[in-house]
Amino acid sequence: MGNKYEWDKNPVEDFLVLTLAEGVDISKKDNVEEIKKYLKTFFENLLKNPNDLVHLDFNIKKSKGNYYKVIANNLLTALWLKGILPNNTNRVLIENKLIYNNLKYTFNQKTKELKIQKLK
Repeated sequence: MGNKYEWDKNPVEDFLVLTLAEGVDISKKDNVEEIKKYLKTFFENLLKNPNDLVHLDFNIKKSKGNYYKVIANNLLTALWLKGILPNNTNRVLIENKLIYNNLKYTFNQKTKELKIQKLK
């Protein structure tokens, strides 16, 4: 039994799943650039400061079995891809952390992993 996808929780994930359903290889460089353009347009109207979009930086890798991995290259991008839009982006970048809904988000720059820690 596989994982069940839940729609309408994260519009970025929904967009990527729909793109895959149309048969698009989202890991191809040209397609990644098109996805970035779409996401910039999407986030432009949601972010407090649209100039923060200079930090939107990610790659998409394809692995065996047609699995795709979206790899954020910084904390802001990782948060945006999860549907979290911090108010103070400069602070998030400087501190490399965000505390939101009793969770602490940090980003390991070497491994490109977002760590989520539940706070007490």
